[in-house]
Amino acid sequence: MKENNEVQEAIETIVMAMVIYVLSILMCGFTVMYLWNNILPVIFGVRTITLAQAIAIDLLISFIVTTQTKDRNLNLKDVFVKVLSTCLNALLVGWIVIQFI
Repeated sequence: MKENNEVQEAIETIVMAMVIYVLSILMCGFTVMYLWNNILPVIFGVRTITLAQAIAIDLLISFIVTTQTKDRNLNLKDVFVKVLSTCLNALLVGWIVIQFI
């Protein structure tokens, strides 16, 4: 019985991690798309981008500038909160800035 519970918990953790991963990709991609489409066309006259293009830009920038964290003891919830708060903070500050453009 104990092994079944451990397997069940492992499966739940993996599924939750995949859901969180997809949600964070979508949220950060939406943030990039929203900020791009509301700032860059107004200032530089560039074209707007789609969500898929925004996710690709976010992935590229994250790959280039991400540094490794020294804290290896973060659990899944902490990582999700960190990623989500970063995206939401950027979205909020960007929204405030857009109001003055």
